[in-house]
Amino acid sequence: MIVNSTKYGGAGGFLCVFSKDYYAFQIFVHEFGHALGGLADEYNYDSSPFEAHNLTRESDKSKIRWKNWIGTDGIDQYYWGNRNGVNWYKPAQNCMMNEMNVPYCAVCREGLIEKIHEGSRFLTGYEPNRSAVSFTESQRFTISVPDKPSPNTLRITWTLDGKPLTRDVEEYTLSADKLTDGTHTLTATVEDTTTLIRIDNHSQLHAQRAQWTLTKRGGTVSYAPENVTTYQKATEIKEGVRYAMAATDATGKHLVAQPVTGGTTWEIMKGKEAYSDDAGATLELMGTADVDFTFTPSAGQYQMRQHADGRYVYSGWTVDNNLMFTDNLNSASSYDCKTFSITRQSNGTFEIHAMNSWLNRIVTYNAGLGGFGTENNGTVSGILPTLYERITTIPAIATKEGYSTYYGADPFIMPQGLEGTTITIDEATDELKMGWQYQPGDVVPARTALLLRGTMGKKYAGVVVDDDSEAPTDNLLYGTLTDEQPTEDGKYYLLTYSNENGRQVLGFYWSQPDGAPFINRGGKAYLRLPLTVSAAALKGFTLDGPITGLTDAKTTGTTDAPAYDLSGRRISTTGTLPAGIYIIGGKKVVK
Repeated sequence: MIVNSTKYGGAGGFLCVFSKDYYAFQIFVHEFGHALGGLADEYNYDSSPFEAHNLTRESDKSKIRWKNWIGTDGIDQYYWGNRNGVNWYKPAQNCMMNEMNVPYCAVCREGLIEKIHEGSRFLTGYEPNRSAVSFTESQRFTISVPDKPSPNTLRITWTLDGKPLTRDVEEYTLSADKLTDGTHTLTATVEDTTTLIRIDNHSQLHAQRAQWTLTKRGGTVSYAPENVTTYQKATEIKEGVRYAMAATDATGKHLVAQPVTGGTTWEIMKGKEAYSDDAGATLELMGTADVDFTFTPSAGQYQMRQHADGRYVYSGWTVDNNLMFTDNLNSASSYDCKTFSITRQSNGTFEIHAMNSWLNRIVTYNAGLGGFGTENNGTVSGILPTLYERITTIPAIATKEGYSTYYGADPFIMPQGLEGTTITIDEATDELKMGWQYQPGDVVPARTALLLRGTMGKKYAGVVVDDDSEAPTDNLLYGTLTDEQPTEDGKYYLLTYSNENGRQVLGFYWSQPDGAPFINRGGKAYLRLPLTVSAAALKGFTLDGPITGLTDAKTTGTTDAPAYDLSGRRISTTGTLPAGIYIIGGKKVVK
């Protein structure tokens, strides 16, 4: 900020301020060191010193921040002054942070570069990123490094399981035959190798990486993005649903409000960038941070609560732009506005309004405020937020019969057009039962393994809700969130097809000899029968045709009832039937 005065002066802090004095440019460069780098003044005046990149009370040369510069470019440990009996030290005698018409010393220059690294990303993207891929021959992996310094000191290194592959290129084509069966990690690292930085851990602090976890199995290599949270644009407020609050700024970026945690009682909610492939109809947020809010009806309005720490959000009468946070709304002042009216606008945004006898404020995203806060109604210059429902994405139904399995970490509302069931066993008859108890609109508890029935090829989205219900304990379906092999005792069955007498028959079948465990795909369910039930002796159970439940599971190898194959031919029941699917007593049995 330039002050319209020729009087000598300047200040550096949140803003860099300087006058139109003859030394204006020199003042600017000095104050810029304060504003950007957080550098301290190296001249001694009536001030309170503080620990900075270029100032310290540490007297041991081997421990000071600039120890690696000592002996270079005049850098050493110079006495700055004494405050309250403590000696303070600086790195140089001649430096822009000490006097005019000299450059920054090496230590201050390093401090400025470090701040630039902290606030910027030279690796701006990578592909594949948010989409799963699989390949049997090769796959191209790319990174984006659009802004390179001059001269270019950025070094790019590609590694596979920590072993170097290539350098200084922004793409690499990986051949499937380079991988053995199992899990592998492909990494692209971008590091600034400038000699202007000598801190010990620079490569750990500021190297930026793109990383892909790859799994090879049976000749196929697959990659699935991890920790992606998906949201869809909300049209109304529903109790128990988890929402993200977002805004699209002038550059087209979708910014999601970050909850304020750690005990802070008032603050602006910073924005974190999310991705959208459909102009904001859905958002994808990378990482594990919980950015969700819930809204609970209260006297015709809503209480707003952070899901991450359970604290309430409200507007305080003593704070104009910052939102306030508390564990107990009763502790807030009677002048504060503890609830919000929420109204959806015609353009899909929401007016979140805090209003009482003393306050009249609206929640907005404002770049000038640095995030989401409040503005006085009538003088709103920010962007009204859009609310997004958190969803769990259910992969497309892959079988022509309309069946699939699912397992997830979040409770959700069963979407329209889809139904789900657990599988239980009648211990008296050894029959496996399906009740299809989860119908559209029903809440499915977290970590409930399901058999789903819907439309082949269609993806579904279940809205995530706050629900503490326990998953059914009698369910014989189990699941994993990641690709892994379970270890519990039992016989394991995979939903797949079996070729029986020339027909592809869908059902739960042994995937490994004698029903041994197998690697289950993340997000999918499998059937596990206890060894104590006689049904565990069978190799599978069919879901062939428009049936309403699994077939009866009988364990005897011989029977007095006639047996027929799936073509209707009668099979002799003398001795033990060979492996296959049979109609016995009017019911399908897998041997």
